[in-house]
Amino acid sequence: MLYLKHKPILIIISVVIVCGIVWGFSCLFQSKQSHNAELTVYVVLPKKQSETNDLELPSATQAYQQATLYARSNGYISEWYYDIGSTVEEGELLAEISAPDLDAQVEQAKAAVLRSEAQLKVAQLNMARSAKLVKTNDTSRQSYDQTEAEYLSADADLKSQQANLEKLRALQDFEEIIAPFAGTITSRKIDRGDLVLADNLGGSYLYQMSDQSVLRIFVNVPQSNAMNIQDGDAVEVKFLEFPDALIKATVVRSSSAIDPASRTLLVEVNVDNQQAKLYPGMYCLVRFFIKSLQPIYEVPANTIITRAEGSFVAIVAADNTVHYQPVTLGRDLGKIVEVNKGLEGTEKLIVNPNAYLTEKMPVQAKTLE
Repeated sequence: MLYLKHKPILIIISVVIVCGIVWGFSCLFQSKQSHNAELTVYVVLPKKQSETNDLELPSATQAYQQATLYARSNGYISEWYYDIGSTVEEGELLAEISAPDLDAQVEQAKAAVLRSEAQLKVAQLNMARSAKLVKTNDTSRQSYDQTEAEYLSADADLKSQQANLEKLRALQDFEEIIAPFAGTITSRKIDRGDLVLADNLGGSYLYQMSDQSVLRIFVNVPQSNAMNIQDGDAVEVKFLEFPDALIKATVVRSSSAIDPASRTLLVEVNVDNQQAKLYPGMYCLVRFFIKSLQPIYEVPANTIITRAEGSFVAIVAADNTVHYQPVTLGRDLGKIVEVNKGLEGTEKLIVNPNAYLTEKMPVQAKTLE
């Protein structure tokens, strides 16, 4: 009776045990199937950068040529003719210096030349007479030699006086301040009656002028881009005063040497300014169009693996296995990283590769959209 009473309970327990055994074998079989199945990974393709990249660098404009004019003779300003902002042509008279002391020295030098010419003529006549007397033995050879020496001395003195006169005349020419080239007067430091001293001894200049028809812009290009800059390259110049206007310009020359202090190449850019819309000294941005020497690819930052031996990306090879490819990195742009070497552009890069991915491990690639 006891057996019959507990029989339903025993049946239930037996069913539970059998179900547990069946569920265990099922889980073991599914685990084995899951272990044997290929792992699915998400992949992306590298993006090739444009062959020409923009490089924008700050600088400032300079006049194509500029000059600071000083006095070369002592005197007083008798007249000036041009003020700041005036446009002058080459050779135009800017100002005049009154130098009576210099004028008197010129007249004195002229008289000295006349005196030396007279002394030379007398010495020449004496030498000629002495030469005739030597032939007739009416005078000694020594006397002739002496007259010849006097003639040579008088000739040298005349040349010295003539040279002194030419020097003073040259200084006298500097009484007129002449424009050395066509340009614009940018500064005037003189007024009528001012005393000026020669050779900058007074410490002040007379005029400053500049040729603004063409503006020079000197730019320090980083060493990493220096080899890409060539004479004749077209560039664009942007000024804050003209935010919507990009001015075309040209690279005319470079220093052809890297500055060891800044690791930059000095490059000169010329801007046409015939319409005089720009001024020297203006801040500007110069945009270069850098041509890549080799292909550069952009990849997501989460595809890069950094190890002690270098940087790698995990790729899905043609046989659907994992391969770790060494790469050389360029600029870090945040979510994007440049790869300068190691990719051909067709690789399937695994996103967020984990430590469980091993070399030659079979995987299934799924493109990340």
